[in-house]
Amino acid sequence: MGILQILTKLPSFSLASRCLIKAWPMCRHICAVQSGTPLAEALELFEVKMLKEERLQPEESNYTVLIGGCGRAGYVKKAFKLYSDMKKRGLVPTDATYTALFNACAESPWKDSALQHALKLRKELMDKNIQLNPITYRSLLKVCSMCSGLQGSIEIFKEISQKVCVNTPEIFNVLFMGCIKDEKLGFLYALQVWRQMLRMGVKPDINTYNLLIRATRDCGIGDAAEALHLLMQSKDLAPLSLSAGKEEQGRKSNGVKKRKEGCEEIRSQPLLSRSSSDISDDTAIDLAGFSSVSSLDASNLPNLLDLSINTDKMVSLANVNTPSDRLALIGDLGGILKKMKGDKVSPTIKTFTLLAEVVKAESGSESTLLSIMDAYGIQPDLTFFNTLVLNRSKTLNLKSALKLLPTMAQRGFAPNMHTFCNLAKACHKKEDGLKLLQDMTVAGFCPNNNVYSTLINVAIKRLDYDYLTYILRDMRNRSVAPNEVVIRQLEFAAQYPPDFDRNLKKNVYLEKIDGFRGYYNRWLEWMGAEETEHPWQKYKYTKVHSDSNEIN
Repeated sequence: MGILQILTKLPSFSLASRCLIKAWPMCRHICAVQSGTPLAEALELFEVKMLKEERLQPEESNYTVLIGGCGRAGYVKKAFKLYSDMKKRGLVPTDATYTALFNACAESPWKDSALQHALKLRKELMDKNIQLNPITYRSLLKVCSMCSGLQGSIEIFKEISQKVCVNTPEIFNVLFMGCIKDEKLGFLYALQVWRQMLRMGVKPDINTYNLLIRATRDCGIGDAAEALHLLMQSKDLAPLSLSAGKEEQGRKSNGVKKRKEGCEEIRSQPLLSRSSSDISDDTAIDLAGFSSVSSLDASNLPNLLDLSINTDKMVSLANVNTPSDRLALIGDLGGILKKMKGDKVSPTIKTFTLLAEVVKAESGSESTLLSIMDAYGIQPDLTFFNTLVLNRSKTLNLKSALKLLPTMAQRGFAPNMHTFCNLAKACHKKEDGLKLLQDMTVAGFCPNNNVYSTLINVAIKRLDYDYLTYILRDMRNRSVAPNEVVIRQLEFAAQYPPDFDRNLKKNVYLEKIDGFRGYYNRWLEWMGAEETEHPWQKYKYTKVHSDSNEIN
């Protein structure tokens, strides 16, 4: 029985209410539990039992702690409702209150609305001439980074730099989050933020490196020639110059055009090309087999993480299209680990899991990662192996992905639902998909919507309507109700091409889509849909007062 249930069963509930509200800060971290029940119970106990039934006078700390719980859940509407009620009662908010409100905006799934709430709150604080402390500033910066990307957070960063001593990496880590929001230019922005951080004498921590690897995995570098020009200006580059972003959107000056003409783009050459006289036998590094991390060394290619880059013999920057390409620009696997060692930062299992998503599948880097992890004394977990499986499955090579299962078994790990879902990405043939579903049954798993959605996505990309029909039959046989995502996928697959004319000519592809459409319409009548729960439904409670039929 939880603390909330115990307290509500005490003889004197008035005393229990006071005890709970004062003890709540000790157990506030349970608000992050996925079920959301502790937060929902706390809100009900506070708003119904304490305020309405017991008519107790709350304190500022009571509101702040509950707002903090809403903040960790991203429950913006409830957080600001509590804030409004708090002010109506004449209670004075504290820095912790404002921090919690900004955090709620940062964590909200509705970024546009959350940003408006945050900007309105900031204006209110400015009108009242309330100075923010470093922690509250960081939460405000997080809102701007998470909701509008790096572009929207630069002004806040400049304001923080003027009013607060920035000597730790936390502020820059928030900026990296903003970089990751931009899929096209986020990697370039991350490199610029990294350089700005080094110029200010701030050393990265493990979170910085993890975020940098995320940017390498998820984001592009924009125009390669212009990116190279910006990054080569190690001394003259203005702090956090975002000119590349503006140029990418079409606002390019004549000077930029001239620099582009001067940058020789050789798309068929390596990422950072050099003259043949500078290439030696030890340029390429083989990391496999190293037993000591100190033995690791990056290649002789320039590392864009360095403030000073030797570009005398560099020709061009080209073919930066994949995560492994971008990793090569920052020293590849060996270069990253060497940088971390120089900064006295120890990688974690999360670091290696992120690297597993970035390295080339089947390039030898996977076994190298395991060897390096052993050298650091870090044990791989199931998430790490699932990442390796996913990395290979993305190449649509199912046999290659399945070869990782014996390695997992040797390390003491059995496949779970995520493993099968990742394997499904490589099942581009109907036989492979149906075999995977059978194997899941043998292993004691019942395929869920995530697995079926993955298989449906693969079948749609291959325009294999027989495959789609078999997937739907399997879902019906297993009584797996489709969710909203699956229905959207199937509705897309069932659409005719926009220029379709049945009388114009016979089309084998359209004959297959007709067969699928016929079965799909009957399938919809047989299957019940799985309702998608609203994100905040788990935090709502039924009022027990006179309005007991209403939902908060």
